[in-house]
Amino acid sequence: MYWTLRLALLFLCFLLVGSCCVDPVDQTAYFCLGEMSLKEEVELGDAYAPNIDAMFDGVYHDPAAADYLGQLILEMAGHSVRAEDFAWKFTILNSSTPNAFAVPGGYIYITRGLLAALETEGQFISVMGHELGHVEHRHSHQAMGRNLIGGILVGLIGTAESAVTRNREPGLASSIGAAGAQLFLLRYDRGQELQSDKRGVYYAAAMGYDPAEATKTFAYFQRLEEESGGVQIEWLRTHPLNENRITDIHAEIAEKHPELAGRPQGSFRPYRQGNDSFAQIIQTLGRAEPTYEKYDAAWTALGKALEDGKKGPLEQALASFEECAAAIPDEPLFHTAIGACHLALESFAEARFEQGDYRRAAAEFELASDLFPMSPAPLYYYGLSCEKLGRSEEAVRAYRKVVELDQEGSLGAKARERLRSLGAARGR
Repeated sequence: MYWTLRLALLFLCFLLVGSCCVDPVDQTAYFCLGEMSLKEEVELGDAYAPNIDAMFDGVYHDPAAADYLGQLILEMAGHSVRAEDFAWKFTILNSSTPNAFAVPGGYIYITRGLLAALETEGQFISVMGHELGHVEHRHSHQAMGRNLIGGILVGLIGTAESAVTRNREPGLASSIGAAGAQLFLLRYDRGQELQSDKRGVYYAAAMGYDPAEATKTFAYFQRLEEESGGVQIEWLRTHPLNENRITDIHAEIAEKHPELAGRPQGSFRPYRQGNDSFAQIIQTLGRAEPTYEKYDAAWTALGKALEDGKKGPLEQALASFEECAAAIPDEPLFHTAIGACHLALESFAEARFEQGDYRRAAAEFELASDLFPMSPAPLYYYGLSCEKLGRSEEAVRAYRKVVELDQEGSLGAKARERLRSLGAARGR
C-alpha cells in the first residue's frame, strides 16, 4: 500500500514540475494538462457554443443593438493580447437572468437581463472586458489543470488514510481533504475573477471610457444579493465579494491610470462624442422589460400548473402569454409559450389517461416533456402511461429523470415509489 502512495506522490510531483503552460496576458506559468493548441481551443468553443443558445432561451432579436454592441466588441478585441487568435463573436441571449460570460474560441455573451440593468456604455465595456479577460488568460484551460490536481490531492489523502487505517471506507481525513481541495479550487476561481476585473479596467481605459464605471455593475449585483438574502462569506464563494471587487477596481485605477482621477464625465467616451446609441438601446430594452417580466412570471406559473395538475392556472398563464405576444408580436418566445399552453391544455386534464387511452396519453405527455424539459410533471405522467402500456424500461427512464428534476418535491417522491415498485429503486 505504501509503495502505491509513494508512486502517486512521485506522479504528482512530475505533473507539477513538468506540466506548465504560460498565461498569454502576464506570461506567468500555470499547471496544465499539456499545452492546448489554438486550433484545439477554437474547436472546444465551437463544440460548446451551440448549447448556450438553447440554455438561455435563444438569441435576443434586436439587430440594431447586436450590430452596435458587436462593433464595440470587435474594437475591444483589437486591444487584446490575443487580437488575431479568434474571429470574436458577440451574442445577446434572450434570458432575463442577469449574466455575462465567455467561451474559449472568442465567444462573448451577455443576457438581455444584464444588458437592461446597465446604465452606461463604459459599464458595458468594463463588463465585456472582464469576459474577454477570461478568454485572454485561458482561464478555462487553467481550470482543467486545477480540477485534475484537486482530484489527485483528494485521492492521495484517501490512499494515505487507507494505508494507515486499512479501512476501505472514506473517513474524516478524506472528507476534510475533499473540503480543502474545494476551497483550493474556489480560491483560484476568485483569483481568475480578479484578474478579469483588471482586464475590464484595462479595456475601458484603452478605449477612452471611465474605468470606474465597472463599479456600478458590482453595486447592482450587491443590491440583488441583499434583496435575496444571498450574501455569503467570501472564502466559500467562487466570486469575490462585490464590495471587495469595487475596492480592488478603484485600487487598480489608482495604480495603473492615476491620470484619470478627477476627470469630468464629459471628457470620457461616449459623452465627449455626444453619442447616445447605447442609451437608446437601454431605453428600448427598458420599454420591453415589463412584458418579459410578465412572460417570466407566466412561465413559472405554467410549470407549477403542470406539476399541481390544475387547469385554471394554466389558462391564466396562456392569457398572460397572449398579452405578451400582443405587446411584442415578433418575439418567438411568446408564441412558443402560447403553443405549449394549447398543447398542455389538450393533454393536461389526464382524461385520456383515466379513460384508458394510454397510447395517446403517452404520446402527448412525451411531447409536453420535450416542450418543458425542466418540468417533472409531463415526464411523470408519461412514465405512468408507459407502465400501463407495458413499456417498463421507458417508464423507469422517465421516473429517474423526474427524481433528478424534483429531488425534494412530491412528484420526485412519487417517482421514487414507482421505481421501487418496478424494481429500480436506485432512482437515477
